[in-house]
Amino acid sequence: MKKINQYPSLVYPDEIIRLKNNLKQVANGNQFVI
Repeated sequence: MKKINQYPSLVYPDEIIRLKNNLKQVANGNQFVI
């Protein structure tokens, strides 16, 4: 799993935020959706 800051710069900011939120939820064990 790549880190968020390794994603291409063409990824929209809201998409990065969504990915970070998904990673947080995975870390909390709530769900696994990437």
